[in-house]
Amino acid sequence: MQRNEAADSVKRDPRQVLVDRLDAIVTDECFALLREVSLIPPVEPPSDWLTEDPAAAIFALGREGADAYLGIPLWTVPLLLSRLTATFHATRQRPLTTPADLADAWRVTRLLLLVCPEYPMALNLRKRLLSITRPAIDAELAASRVFLSRQPGSSVQWHHRLWLVEREVELGHVDGSAVLEREHAVIAAMAARKPRNYYAWTFRANLRCLLRPADAQAWDARDRELVTAFLADGHGADRTAQHYLRICE
Repeated sequence: MQRNEAADSVKRDPRQVLVDRLDAIVTDECFALLREVSLIPPVEPPSDWLTEDPAAAIFALGREGADAYLGIPLWTVPLLLSRLTATFHATRQRPLTTPADLADAWRVTRLLLLVCPEYPMALNLRKRLLSITRPAIDAELAASRVFLSRQPGSSVQWHHRLWLVEREVELGHVDGSAVLEREHAVIAAMAARKPRNYYAWTFRANLRCLLRPADAQAWDARDRELVTAFLADGHGADRTAQHYLRICE
């Protein structure tokens, strides 16, 4: 049976084979547990990857406690992008009126953004889906953190995250202090992965304008405390964080 499946895979578009394998790994349950996504070696594909056992691992999925970590081999990226972008453009042309179409659009954009976080049209489609299906903003914020882990300095990802927080504010059920704590955790994690992360700290400055209350003494003190702790935790040379701290003074 496995030999037949391997033979069938040779006849199929190799790009679709990779998409199917990634899709089989990144289920809804797995995506909810993802903490980081990274590109990993090798750069060149194994010579027998299409003919080997279809169950053999191409993508690296690790677990640490309740968290999952995904590694995408560098050699797969051009093939995945070629197929996923074509699928995405076909998907966005649909009316997206049936539950199956909506679920497929969420799935395709998720896979595409895992491979290429800087794909604004995919994020725009997710905004459209949010307006149609109205799931919890929390779920999309969690997805945003995963995509940012793949490319922490992505301007379009930080812009998308700011849009999500703005939607939270519009709903009127936002505790500015709680949002500050939540977003600081994301900013600190991404600034640690990419030092001098201009877009992360610009996002932080925009949050300050969006969330800072009129009576801001306690809020400002906590903001400075969080950033000072980040700098003291091995990131003292991060001049972008230092510049943000000066803004707070």
